[in-house]
Amino acid sequence: MIYNIAELVATISESVILFVFLAVTLSYKMESPILKITGTILFCVVQCTVVFLFNRFFLFEGILICVNILIYIAFCRLFLQHNFWYQCIVVLLAFSSLFCINSAVSILASSATGLNSTEIFALRNPVRIFLLFITKIFFVFALLLFSSFFRKKKLLFHPVQCISMAVIFLITFIVGVVLQRIQLESNISSLESTVIVICLISINCLLFFILFQFTAQNKIKMNHAILKVQMENEQKKLQDSVRWSMEVETLRHDLNNHLLYHIHR
Repeated sequence: MIYNIAELVATISESVILFVFLAVTLSYKMESPILKITGTILFCVVQCTVVFLFNRFFLFEGILICVNILIYIAFCRLFLQHNFWYQCIVVLLAFSSLFCINSAVSILASSATGLNSTEIFALRNPVRIFLLFITKIFFVFALLLFSSFFRKKKLLFHPVQCISMAVIFLITFIVGVVLQRIQLESNISSLESTVIVICLISINCLLFFILFQFTAQNKIKMNHAILKVQMENEQKKLQDSVRWSMEVETLRHDLNNHLLYHIHR
C-alpha cells in the first residue's frame, strides 16, 4: 500500500513540477491570481487523473505520453504567453529531460543490481522510493537550467557549489543503488532499509535547502554589488554637478565684472 502511495505522490509531484516550470518560464496571460491558481490546479488534476486511468486500465505508454503532452500544450495555449511553437518547444524539452533522467536512473540501477528496467520499476522496497525521490530532484535541477535559459536570466549558482552538490547527489544515488543490491542479495530487513532510505532522503533535502540558501546569499551579494556601482555612479554625477555649478558661478561672476567694467567706462 505504501509503495502505491509513493508512486501516486511521485506522479503528482512530477505534474506540479512541470506546471510550475511552464508557468514560470512562459508567464501567465491574465492578472487575476484566483484564475491562475484555479486553472493550474484544474489542469493538474486532469493530468494526474489521466495518468491514473491509463496506468490502471491501459498499457499504451506511448499514447499516455502523447495525451500528457497535449494536456500541457492546452494549458499553455489557454493560460500562458508566447506563440504556439515556442510553447511546444518548451513542453517537449521538459518531457525530453524527464525521459533522459528516468532512463539514466533506470540504466544505472539496472547495471548495479543486475535487474532489467521492468523489474526495477516493479520493485516494492524503500530503495524504490528513494530512486523516485532522487529522480525528481534531478528533474528539478534540469528544469531550473532550462527555465533560466528561456527567460535569459543568469543562474545564481557558483560553479563550485554546483559541482559539489552534483557530486554529493551522485554519491547518495550510488549509495541507494548499492543498498538496493545488498537488499536483493542478502535479504536485509525492510526496517533497516527504510531507516537508511529516510536518512538518504533527509540528507538530500538538507543539501537542496543549503543550495537554495547559497542562491539567496549569492543574490544578496549581487544586489549589494549593483547598489555599490549605482552609488558610485550617483556620487560621480553629484561631483560633476557640483563642478559644473562652480564653473557656471565663476563664469557668471566674470560676466558681471565684465559688464560693470563697460558700464563705468
